[in-house]
Amino acid sequence: GARLQGLLRTAVILAGLDLLAQDPRVDHRHVRVAGWSHGGWALGDLVTLHGDKDFQRTMAGVEAIRLTYPFCAPPARGGRRDWTWSGGVDLVMAQRDAVQPPAGCTPLIERAEAAGAKVSVTMVPGVTHAFDERVQTPQSAFRFDPAATAQIHRQFIDWLRTPAPPR
Repeated sequence: GARLQGLLRTAVILAGLDLLAQDPRVDHRHVRVAGWSHGGWALGDLVTLHGDKDFQRTMAGVEAIRLTYPFCAPPARGGRRDWTWSGGVDLVMAQRDAVQPPAGCTPLIERAEAAGAKVSVTMVPGVTHAFDERVQTPQSAFRFDPAATAQIHRQFIDWLRTPAPPR
């Protein structure tokens, strides 16, 4: 994350959204974007940007975002800058996350709510950062938790199927 920070990664998200905009099979009024860890950092940065008309058009169809154990501390912008986007925000936090302790994302939640976003927070008890990654090195502080992974995967599918809150 030190080399390729969230703000730089926003370009990848925007490129993906631009590709979706060209696909006639996609309902462009109901796009959702999800990111884990640094992907969540990038989403938090993305929603603070002030863009031109192309940027605004790209973001207009994004109705909801989901950040799973995102990095929220500086230099991440999501909790330090005003949000320019308001939609549904689903935030999944790992209770024992040493990379990003959950309390560190409070400013992000406050900025999202101040922009009018509807924020839902799920605290997954007893798990570490990257609890849903099966392959961990023996030296890793992260621990795979199959039960929590199954729960969060079900919740993710429900999130995709459930209408987003009105904007």
